[in-house]
Amino acid sequence: MPNPPSPPRWPLRLLSVLIAERFQDELIGDLHEWYYFMANQYTPHALRRRFVWEVLRSARWFRLKKVSDLLLTLIDHPMIRNDIKMAVRSTLKRRFYTGMNLLGLTTGLTVCLFIYAFVQHERSYDQFHTKADRTYRVLRVDPSSQQRGAGLSSMTEKSLMAAFPNSLKTVSLGQDPVVAYANGAEYYEESFYWTGENLFQIFDFELLQGDPLTALSEPNQVVLTQSMADKLFPEGNALGEPLDVKVYDSDTLLVMQVSGVVADPPLNSHLQFAMLGSMVTGEHLYKNLVPLWGFSWLRTYMHLPSTLNLATVQAGLSRYLDEHVP
Repeated sequence: MPNPPSPPRWPLRLLSVLIAERFQDELIGDLHEWYYFMANQYTPHALRRRFVWEVLRSARWFRLKKVSDLLLTLIDHPMIRNDIKMAVRSTLKRRFYTGMNLLGLTTGLTVCLFIYAFVQHERSYDQFHTKADRTYRVLRVDPSSQQRGAGLSSMTEKSLMAAFPNSLKTVSLGQDPVVAYANGAEYYEESFYWTGENLFQIFDFELLQGDPLTALSEPNQVVLTQSMADKLFPEGNALGEPLDVKVYDSDTLLVMQVSGVVADPPLNSHLQFAMLGSMVTGEHLYKNLVPLWGFSWLRTYMHLPSTLNLATVQAGLSRYLDEHVP
């Protein structure tokens, strides 16, 4: 009578290391029986592969040894125990070199973690915007040098809207240093931008107070970040309050009204602002320069609907400019 087939040994050895002793005899016996009864239903290779899977399945969490018992099992092996003793003795004998090695290892790991954190931060820029995958920044290209530039005229956005009426959603931002007057003091602020109401439709900046559809749609409206609102109006709600603002290089004093308060932009946003003025106010301030293509004072962004692709927009804008711009 032929001997019954024997299961491979290494899965059972692994099981004896991982499983608490009170479960081992019964579990290993059951696995032997399973292997014996399934020997005629699988090829030898398939049987061994299935047996390994059954061993892994049987290692349920309630059968596992405690972590302390598992460590004792591993350390109790004579070779491992001797290796640990030799390592400890060598460490104590050569303390200077051990310290140097540990310092190098710690420095290397720390640098790697900093690099990883930096790369992850860089990769996360502007990814909090839900429409980031369909939002583009418009650039101009010098036809002779092929050099790209980000500064655009107001006419660029107007041409985009004319070429694709009711299809594209665009917004522009123009930076102007300003001086704000509040609480009897002057506050110089470089991060002031003129922009339009589409800002809150394209980008996911959280408007804490105010209506995102109208907060930047009327003349002399200004939206403050939470930190700026706390600085200018420390005693109460800034919404609806008047605010005197003067463009730094101009003599025009604007009496603006706070139409909204927005959460401070996160650090991984390339748009960092403290105050947002309505674009209609900025264009009125520069009404003699706005029609000029050479007055490049804006960053322009566009959001493409699913019905348009970038190539179509580029071709349509070029065609529109050829037809309407002398």
